Amino acid sequence: MRTLRQIHLLLFSLLIGVGVSHAQGCRTDYTFSFANYVSGSYDGTYIYTSVLTDGSGSGTPGLGCNYPNARHTAKAYNLLGSTGGWVNSNPGYMTGYLSAQNDEQIVGSPGVEYVFNWDGEVICTVFGTLFSGGSDGLVRII
Repeated sequence: MRTLRQIHLLLFSLLIGVGVSHAQGCRTDYTFSFANYVSGSYDGTYIYTSVLTDGSGSGTPGLGCNYPNARHTAKAYNLLGSTGGWVNSNPGYMTGYLSAQNDEQIVGSPGVEYVFNWDGEVICTVFGTLFSGGSDGLVRII
């Protein structure tokens, strides 16, 4: 038969074991400021569109984070008609500045509608998508 003191010690040991195992997780206190900037113009011959995804982040990794190997990549999607696609930045660290710019141009004709799809993302190799935002639209030259 166990004494009350032995039961308390056993319970205390189990609680410490559980606490230590949970402490190995990756803390996610990370703040970021990313944005998409979109512009378009027409010079009488060409339609120009530009999508820029940029910004930076800050934070301190928790004990369980694989911080030295975590990389972030900014991505900019610019599809004008059937021209364009994704452009990726070089991978950077979680506390660095990232920028991806995607410029496209096509010949434009008055009265014709052209599909313009854009998106921007920042992807982390540890947490996945940190930022995403985009839209679909039409460009029409009058």
